[in-house]
Amino acid sequence: DMIMYEPPKFWELGKVIVEKREAKKQQALGLEESKQKFKTTFERLGVNYSELNKKEIENYKQNWVATFSPCGANKKEIKKLCLSKRKYTPFLWHIFSFDFLTSEKDPSVCYNNADKTKCVLISNVDEIGFVLCDAEKLTAEILNDFIDVTISDKTFSWTYCKTHESMCGPYYYKK
Repeated sequence: DMIMYEPPKFWELGKVIVEKREAKKQQALGLEESKQKFKTTFERLGVNYSELNKKEIENYKQNWVATFSPCGANKKEIKKLCLSKRKYTPFLWHIFSFDFLTSEKDPSVCYNNADKTKCVLISNVDEIGFVLCDAEKLTAEILNDFIDVTISDKTFSWTYCKTHESMCGPYYYKK
């Protein structure tokens, strides 16, 4: 026998609404915990930072994809993989894992040696982003404490992606 989905009765809707509200509250708490972990790390290292809002994070991601998409590449496909929330979970580092961009050898070493005077760090799993100043002490080893991040200098001359996947990344690219 096939069981069909039965929508909740009108008297059960209150419970559903309360459950959804509680889930959103928990999600917000998790987001705040993640933000605080970044901030604590920056402060411990003496890195100056300012937080980006959702619109700034979205603009940054759009600019990142536009800047790092190679000439002649299928930009629509890259946007779908890196930005669209429809078919895939979007990660900026998909530009590397789907072979649109090739990482430097020894990405962590390259990143550690990069000029981090002014850069932007984005979490790929939360709507969290920061503009960083004097982030030289923010090494690849320290970024391993975070789930999935992309960091680039302010002018997009280089980017480093630390992924949550053990068989993907890290990736580093310099223009």
